[in-house]
Amino acid sequence: MFITTTGIVLRTYPFRDNKFIVKVFTRDDGLISCVLKKRGSQIILSELLTVAEITYKKTGGQSLVYVKEARVDYSYKTLTTCQHKIQCSIVLCEILSKCLSAPSNVLYDFVVGAFKYLDSQKKLPLGFDNLFLIKLCGVMGVFPLGPPANDTDNFFLSIAEGGYVRSVVKFEPKTYIPAKESRKIFTLSTMDFSDLRHYDANPVLNDRIFNYLIAYISVHLVDLKNLKSIRVLKELA
Repeated sequence: MFITTTGIVLRTYPFRDNKFIVKVFTRDDGLISCVLKKRGSQIILSELLTVAEITYKKTGGQSLVYVKEARVDYSYKTLTTCQHKIQCSIVLCEILSKCLSAPSNVLYDFVVGAFKYLDSQKKLPLGFDNLFLIKLCGVMGVFPLGPPANDTDNFFLSIAEGGYVRSVVKFEPKTYIPAKESRKIFTLSTMDFSDLRHYDANPVLNDRIFNYLIAYISVHLVDLKNLKSIRVLKELA
């Protein structure tokens, strides 16, 4: 049976002679793994983040599918040429490849829409990665529960409980996110991507928040503590 749908490329792996394996999150069939040849229309799927319409053959019981045709559905203007955008996207794609599986139109539209927004910006907006992760948590049903009422200054995000608490008897870094970072995470959770121009933070604080969100997602969705892309980018820095 042949299926035609749109999808976004999240991972690529070399596979034997002139072939490679690609993980594609499709709108209608969820995450699929494709075997591709490095020629013809299939070559476009060798590029990370490519949004394409693909036609592939699905056979019951097989973990790999074979692509018949592929064509670009959206052409990026800046995303694949800006170094900072590329680095951010590589990490987010690895996270997505671990988190996504079942088909979801809402998830697909969120992912593609977020990268299209990033493509439309002149530079990588500070906080884009963190807002992306927070929104991903929301779409996947693990959004942190709101902070205590009438206490906007002193609250902590409990990683284990998946919600904000007013105070803690003993602060444990592996259990709770510090008050400053918790407030920033809550502020981000009320924003859209277009609001990032008003986001008040610095790169060091943004990196700390990112690490805490990785810890949060590792508890509530999938283990992300050993992301290969982050290690590689640090080695290249």
